[in-house]
Amino acid sequence: MSIVNIDYDLNIDHDKLMEQDWADVLKDSLLDTPYMENLMLFLHEKYKGGNMYPKKEDIFKCFKDTSFATIKTVILCREPYTNFRSMGIPLGNNDAYGHVFSQELIAFIKGIEKSEYDGFKMHQDPTFKDIINQGVFFMDVALTSSLAKEPMQHKLYWKNFTREVIKTICSWHQNTVFILLGDEAQAFKPYITGNNHIVCAEHPAESIANKRKFDASFTKEANDILEQLGGESNKIIW
Repeated sequence: MSIVNIDYDLNIDHDKLMEQDWADVLKDSLLDTPYMENLMLFLHEKYKGGNMYPKKEDIFKCFKDTSFATIKTVILCREPYTNFRSMGIPLGNNDAYGHVFSQELIAFIKGIEKSEYDGFKMHQDPTFKDIINQGVFFMDVALTSSLAKEPMQHKLYWKNFTREVIKTICSWHQNTVFILLGDEAQAFKPYITGNNHIVCAEHPAESIANKRKFDASFTKEANDILEQLGGESNKIIW
């Protein structure tokens, strides 16, 4: 039985859990496995208790925003923020969460402005739709978080999911650039194999905690690699 047809009262339309091309490549290794069933049961129980983030319908949002076929760059971050205002970098910021940006999201946007536009850009779309549409896949190491003091529990439950997604991307998309923001994302380096490329940087939360300006020079490093692979037109317009 396919996980996309299982309903655990999460109020998620499992037929639209993710884009079809994602479902096709993840079906055997992930979606149709006992692990995935256990993960969905875990989410069901946690969401029943409340104080879970993001909204249920946005748990797998990144798999609906970016088609698997278009991926050329992956940005791996931490976990969704525990508020309904700004849900972290992969979920960006949109009307559903209001217009109060988190410090991390502001730092990320300002870092890109400094790296790519000498510190000035008229408008940076906080949903990152323009960047996503160029084949950039934003994902957290854990797709849910909770106000309860149990971050490691969520990360442990999501670890196999994240690992299998990375391995699948590596298998199907050679010469993908993986941008790993922070220690938690960089822990997944061993699963990035083949002719793929790794760029490491601080997560904005780490920069803020250490009272440093967030350095987004990874955009230039990634574009240098992409240009070498496919020419000027292969670069991301950040």
